[in-house]
Amino acid sequence: MKSSLFIISILSILFLSGCTTKTVGLLPENATFTATKESKTALVIGSIEEAYITIPHAAYVYIWNLDKSQQETNMVSTTDVAQRKQDFSDRNHLGNYFVFEVTEGEYKISSWQYRYYRDHAEELQPPIVYKFEKGKIYYIGRFFSNALTMNLALRDESQNDIVKVKEKYTNFPEQEVINLSQSHSFYDWKLIRKK
Repeated sequence: MKSSLFIISILSILFLSGCTTKTVGLLPENATFTATKESKTALVIGSIEEAYITIPHAAYVYIWNLDKSQQETNMVSTTDVAQRKQDFSDRNHLGNYFVFEVTEGEYKISSWQYRYYRDHAEELQPPIVYKFEKGKIYYIGRFFSNALTMNLALRDESQNDIVKVKEKYTNFPEQEVINLSQSHSFYDWKLIRKK
C-alpha cells in the first residue's frame, strides 16, 4: 500500500512539474529580456481589455504551445494576478499590457473565459495559430472582451500598445516588432452557457 502511494505521489509530481502556466507575463521589475536578446526565446507582446457595466469579471485568454512536449500555456488577464492592479482603466473599461518570453514554435489561442462566470468558449474556428521564432518580437494584438455581449475580439491597437509596452518595460529590446494582429484577428468569439 505504501509503495503504491509513493508511486502515485512521484507520478503526480512529475506530471505537475511538466505543466507550466505563466500568468499575465513578465513583471517590469523582473524583465531583463536576456533570453530574447540572446536569441533563446521569442518575445510576445499585446494587451487585453475588458468592457463591463457594473463590475469587472476578470477576462482570461489562454495561448497554448502546440508542441505537446513543451506543456506550455501562457495566460493573459485583465486582472494582474501578481500585482492586483491594471495598467489602464476608466469607468467601464480596464486592462493590461502583457509581455512574455516563449520557446520557439507554434502556438494557438486555445480558449478564453471570465473568472466570475461559469461560461466557456468553444474552439475558435478557424483557429488562430502563430509561429514564433527565437530572437524575434511579436505583437499579437489587443484582446477585447465585452461582458454585455459575452464575446471576445482580437484587433490591431499596435500604434498605442507598442508605445505603452515600451514605457512599462524600460529594458525593452531595441529591435523591430513584427505585427501579427492584422493577419490574425477575429471579432465575435462568444462564450457558451454551461448546463
